[in-house]
Amino acid sequence: MGYLINPARKCLLLLTLLASVGTGLAQSKQPNILFIAIDDLRPDLGCYGVPAVKSPNLDKLAAEGRLFDRAYCQYAICGPTRASLLTGLRPSTLKIKDIDTFFRNTVPDCVTLPQYFKQHGYDTSYIGKVFHPPQEDDKNSWSRRIPLPGSGSYNAGEYKLAASNAVVKQRHAESVAKYGADAELGGMSGGPAWEAADVPDSEYLDGRVADGAVAALRELKGGKPFFLGVGFHKPHLPFVAPKKYFDLYDVDKIALTPVRNPPKDGPTIALHSSFELRTRTLVPLAGPIDDATSHELLRAYYACTSFIDAQIGRVLAELDALGLRENTIIVVWGDHGWHLGEYGIWGKATDYEVATRVPLIVWTPDMTKRGVKTEGLVEFVDVYPTLCELAGLPVPAALEGKSFAAQLKDPAAPGKAAAFSQFPAPALREWAARPLSPAMRQTFFGPIIANVEAKLKMEHGDRYDPDLFSNYLTGYSMRTDRYRLTAWLDDRDVSAPPLAMELYDHQTDPDETINVAKVEPALVAQLLAQLRASPPGVLPVTRMASVKPCSDPANAGGWMLNEEVSDEFNRPALDEAKWLIQGKGGVYKSNWIGRAPSQFSVDNVRVEDGMLKLQSRWQPDFKFSSKLDLSFPAKGEKGRAYENITTAAVICKNQFRYGYMEIRCKAANASVTSSFWGTGKGSELDVFEIIGAPTKGEEPNLEKRFQSNVIDWGKKEQKDRRKWRGKHFLDWRPADGFHVYGCEWDENGLKFFADGKQIQAISKEELGEGWVLTQPLWLWVDSETFPWDGLPTKESLPADFEIDYIRVWQKGQAPGQLHP
Repeated sequence: MGYLINPARKCLLLLTLLASVGTGLAQSKQPNILFIAIDDLRPDLGCYGVPAVKSPNLDKLAAEGRLFDRAYCQYAICGPTRASLLTGLRPSTLKIKDIDTFFRNTVPDCVTLPQYFKQHGYDTSYIGKVFHPPQEDDKNSWSRRIPLPGSGSYNAGEYKLAASNAVVKQRHAESVAKYGADAELGGMSGGPAWEAADVPDSEYLDGRVADGAVAALRELKGGKPFFLGVGFHKPHLPFVAPKKYFDLYDVDKIALTPVRNPPKDGPTIALHSSFELRTRTLVPLAGPIDDATSHELLRAYYACTSFIDAQIGRVLAELDALGLRENTIIVVWGDHGWHLGEYGIWGKATDYEVATRVPLIVWTPDMTKRGVKTEGLVEFVDVYPTLCELAGLPVPAALEGKSFAAQLKDPAAPGKAAAFSQFPAPALREWAARPLSPAMRQTFFGPIIANVEAKLKMEHGDRYDPDLFSNYLTGYSMRTDRYRLTAWLDDRDVSAPPLAMELYDHQTDPDETINVAKVEPALVAQLLAQLRASPPGVLPVTRMASVKPCSDPANAGGWMLNEEVSDEFNRPALDEAKWLIQGKGGVYKSNWIGRAPSQFSVDNVRVEDGMLKLQSRWQPDFKFSSKLDLSFPAKGEKGRAYENITTAAVICKNQFRYGYMEIRCKAANASVTSSFWGTGKGSELDVFEIIGAPTKGEEPNLEKRFQSNVIDWGKKEQKDRRKWRGKHFLDWRPADGFHVYGCEWDENGLKFFADGKQIQAISKEELGEGWVLTQPLWLWVDSETFPWDGLPTKESLPADFEIDYIRVWQKGQAPGQLHP
């Protein structure tokens, strides 16, 4: 399923791309994409100003391409950061908080970067770690997975020395003996933290990945344009590489970081105990990592970096040898940063600069000002739209990033006002971003965890809640040109006051060693407001949870928001995992294509300015259905023809039973309906049908009429179906401005509200056998024509039914529960 793109916008984008001269890639021959991902690589490379690291191939690429000096990931751990980059959606939109969550289970209809290129005629192939396994998304995203050369699978074991493998075997046996085979402790019995076997490159996994990538390039030459993903696994732990790369570094001459202590006045929740490293041997189980071990770890990390640099060099050399570079865009990225002893941490999984700043190098065939780095802020969510623009493809409307193609043309072009990252409670969730399991608390980490929790209790006093801190507390970090602000928020209500704040001034403290949040309250307030006003997807949609019904602002009824059927419409496009666009892909729920003469069109649905907008258009050249609408034929006719007018409808894919449903909207200013209603098994509830500007009709003030209905679709005859009609004339014209309308539905009847005041009601008792609203409903919003109230004129169209939000609350149910 592709993203929803307005055809006019699509055409404009394409024309703009074809006319562009800066990047020059929107040409008749679409460019290939060589997409190289590196696991756990921070920007410690020669080209990034770290001359101690031997990275000649990446240095050469940067000298000929564009190095992004201030690029940031959205989540400093493998799975979420890759899912975000490859979908162009932020982690909150993807509803991902740990390494185990697969985006296809949370946003199933999203279109990934390789999937989008595949839909546009590309061969999309990959080898190695591009998505985080086992979330490779082979079926949707890729044309094929390239076979791994050599013997053994990806899981054949990382170590090559017999002594290392013996350690792994012994530690596994000890773990099973102590905790049992079903202890679910995962990697708690790892082998050595580093290994340097004197073997050829292709004995280690990443050497084999490079072999496969070289072979794939040879196969791909001369075929369709290709998107080739190449994913290298190092320098992820354990730090294993051929000995010759270790020999590049004198362990005694490697400088350790001078930033060894936690930030002054920094919160405990923001730091962690390097759990992932301490599951290996050769390092202490607790306490500081001594200097001698730190030197060895740093050498091993740098050796792995040089190993990967050499493999990238092999792939780029083959690209050149095959004559493919002249029409290939090259992107090299490390999925997040990594602490190499900063603040006493060895690992990823924080919101600090050292964990969120990433290496990003892009090369294009016709780049100008080669080798000049750009310092504008960019984010990983920007990669997807950038590659679309460079390849001459329409940029999907749903993406949450912004193309940085301008910085490829001119390195001095400005970047973003801010970059955003997030991570849940590192002190308690460092490893895989998972909450600590009871099993893990029984291991040698137990005392470490107890010490951390004691510090949190002391720091936060009565505000400390183990459930909150372990399951809902997330640090949302905003990096501006000068500052890094991190707000520690409860994901159940991110509008509530933060539980902790961090502020670092990069002008005076580029290493983030002093948290100045307490001494700069005005600046914190200003930046926190900027964070709260951040682009869609930065903060979770659960911020709706704090909102109360307009009809019950004190929430005396104990209402709980059902987020599965509520929407703020603050994403760039409609959430099609939640909403069905009537007619999309030829699917019409209930076989309802609209009331003639109007017909629903998928092109009339858009999200704009934080609102859902359903447009009615005069569109005589639309491909209308040839069948007649038999529902309300004109006098003397069998049915009405569909012609001239298109409207729109969307339907929630999730049902609910009983609750308070509320919409804030402005009716279309034309003789079409603006309607909010629901359908269930054999029943229909019309919360309201409003005609914004009727062109005929016998009732006075028809443009102020709020009409509600209860329909029994079990009745065969049209005249028998309507069981109740309620009419109320509002004090305002709904097409003139936004108002809040609501309906409370329970087993006893219905109550209707406008701007929080009850305006009409009907009870189950009054309806008797006509009370058919006992089954769960699907919510609809739509516009239709009601011929008996007059048809819109050509001059009155287009007209928009504008919807700010739809919210549904229920009693006695947790948010997200649909119905009994």
